[in-house]
Amino acid sequence: MCSISRVFFRSRAAWFGVAAAAALAIGRLSAAPTVAPMPATASPAVEATIDITYVANEGFLVSSAGRKVLIDGIFTEGFGRFDTPTAEVLDQERNARPPFDHLDALLVTHYHPDHFSPADVVCHLANDPPAILIGPPQVGDLLKPIDGYAAVAQQIRIASPAPSETAESAVRDFSVKSMALQHLSDREGKHQNLGFLLYLGGFTLFHVGDAGVSAPAAFQEFKLAGENIDIAFLNCYWFDDENLSAARKIIGYLKPKAIVLMHQGVKQALHYRELLGRLPDLPPIYLAESPLETLRFRWKSGALIAERRQARDRP
Repeated sequence: MCSISRVFFRSRAAWFGVAAAAALAIGRLSAAPTVAPMPATASPAVEATIDITYVANEGFLVSSAGRKVLIDGIFTEGFGRFDTPTAEVLDQERNARPPFDHLDALLVTHYHPDHFSPADVVCHLANDPPAILIGPPQVGDLLKPIDGYAAVAQQIRIASPAPSETAESAVRDFSVKSMALQHLSDREGKHQNLGFLLYLGGFTLFHVGDAGVSAPAAFQEFKLAGENIDIAFLNCYWFDDENLSAARKIIGYLKPKAIVLMHQGVKQALHYRELLGRLPDLPPIYLAESPLETLRFRWKSGALIAERRQARDRP
């Protein structure tokens, strides 16, 4: 039926002004939490926490304030390069079993099979009637021929924002903004790729899908600097030597308090840990390596801290 992958978060580089030694901590998340300063303008909810659970590749389950959102988490193809959900996890996803029960939203950045499996998504929606899906038109086109689509069609919202504009969707008591971001080097726009701004539990998250760094001006067009982004999910390719200069500009503009790295290939974690260890002037960066492990973020004494939690440790 369904399958999910492994999650393991490793804290990496430290935020501006933090000692380089702290940036080189690459083992399991230490007892001392990673800390990033909170802007004076932010006013997070008291005792607010947000859990980010790695599924596979760019798939994450985000939970906070009694709400759950799954981003790019239901898929079966890894092309022999990327982690895919295990059979057990995919069964949990398809049948809306814990921890994938009672999802408020499924966000799909684009239609590629290492991000999205139409038949398995329809199966989940059928087993989780309150859940809604938000994705671009190409995702909707692949869902329509699937058996059972008619029964879940009312749960599907197609986002097609105009260039340089965002499309906002209200979901229960939180909201999601969608924007069209260029898919890696796809200058012809053949692959519709959405970035998502998710406002959940007092936190602002930004997932870029497969966006690259070849069009850095786009991030300014969306006025993202004013979004006070707490956690940004960024493609590992941003940090390769040929992309790093442009990535620094974008990250400097976005000013996230923490970064979650995604889309690294199987067994590439060590490569990126070593690479990022040479970049201490970035926000804290977390790598996902083990199945269904969770990174819990919270504000404490004006700082953003994170702790790693095994699946069995979650309440």
